[in-house]
Amino acid sequence: MITVPARLPIAAFLLVAAMLSGGGRIGMAQAAEAGLTFFRIGTGPTATASYALGTAISAGISKPPRSPACDAARVCGVPGLIAVAQSTESGLSAVRSMLDGDLESAIVPSDIAYWAYTGGGPFSDLFPVEDLRIIANLISFVLYIVVDADSGIESITDLAGKRVSLGTEGSGALSTAVNVLDVYGISLEQIDESYLKPGPAADALAAGQIDAFFHIGAASDQVIKDLNQEVPLRLLSIEGAELEQLYNQYPFITTAEIPAGVFGQTQPTTSISISAKWVTLARQPEELIRKITRALWRGDTRRIYERNSPDAKFADESRGAWSIGIPLHPGSATYYRDAGDKSRNTLETPPEDAVQSKAKVQNSDS
Repeated sequence: MITVPARLPIAAFLLVAAMLSGGGRIGMAQAAEAGLTFFRIGTGPTATASYALGTAISAGISKPPRSPACDAARVCGVPGLIAVAQSTESGLSAVRSMLDGDLESAIVPSDIAYWAYTGGGPFSDLFPVEDLRIIANLISFVLYIVVDADSGIESITDLAGKRVSLGTEGSGALSTAVNVLDVYGISLEQIDESYLKPGPAADALAAGQIDAFFHIGAASDQVIKDLNQEVPLRLLSIEGAELEQLYNQYPFITTAEIPAGVFGQTQPTTSISISAKWVTLARQPEELIRKITRALWRGDTRRIYERNSPDAKFADESRGAWSIGIPLHPGSATYYRDAGDKSRNTLETPPEDAVQSKAKVQNSDS
C-alpha cells in the first residue's frame, strides 16, 4: 500500500500515479522535468507503527508546487518534494528495495539497520550494506510477548512446546524473538513456530490457533489494544540475567517498562525497546537529505503524527542523531551540526538507559 500526502495538487498526484503504476523511472523523469523530486519511504505493513510514522513524515516533508503558503517562521516541507510512504513486508525487504532503487529510504527497527550495516542476523546470508546511512533516530518500539491470561503461560520459559508466532520473515520482530528465545535457552526446534503479521497473529491468538506471539510496536499499540477487547492478556517479562545478556550482546537494545493496566494486565511488564531508524543510502544527495532532515524536525511531522496517533508521542530531536555505530548521512550530519543541538553528542552515545559496555561490542562488529 502507498500513501501520498493529502495536500498533493492534482497534477503532482498524476505524476505520482505514473511513477507507481509500473513506470517508475518514466515517472521519475517526468517529475524531474516538472521540477519535482520524489522520495519514497519504505515502512512495515499497514497495521504497524512504522507505517504510521511513514505516512506522517511523508506529509510533513512534502511541499509540491501550489501547496498552501505557510508562516515564514515555520518549515512547511521541502519545496518541490513529494514524499510517499510505501508499505513493505519487512525491514529486510525494505532495505533490499532501497538497494534495488525502488525506495529512497526506509523506516526500520534499529536491529534491522544494525544487522544490515554489519552483515549479521537476517543479513548474514547476504552482505553488509556498507553505504547504509542514518537520517534520524525516531520513536522507540516496544517488544510485546503476548499470551492469553488464562493460558497458564507465566514466563518465557513456558513457551517451550507451544505454538508461537515470531513475526514475518525478515522482520525486526523475528530477529528479536529469536534472540530473546536464545538467551532463555529455547531453540526454534522446541516451539511450533509460525510467521504471521501482527493483525493475523492477534486474530490467531483470539481464535486459540496459537499460544503466543512476538510483536514490536508503539508504546501504545493498537493491535494489542484491540486484542485486549476480545481476550484477557498477559505480557511476558524479560528480566534478570537474560535481560543483562541481551544488553551485553546487542547495542541497539534498551529497557521498556509497560505499566500495569495499559493493556488490561494486572502487573507491570519489563521488556526491551528498539528504536525506529529512518535510513537511506550514501548515494542520496547531501543537500536533499539536509533539507529533509530539517523539515522532519522543524516542520509539521510531529503535529501530523500526534494528531493521527493521539496516544503516541513523536520522537525527540535531541536523540535524533543516535546512530548505534552506523554513520549519519552527510546531509543529516550537516543539519544536526548546524542546528547547534547541545545533545548531539548522542552521535555515538546511547541514551542514559542503554548499557555503556555496548560500545565495545559495537566497535568490534562494525
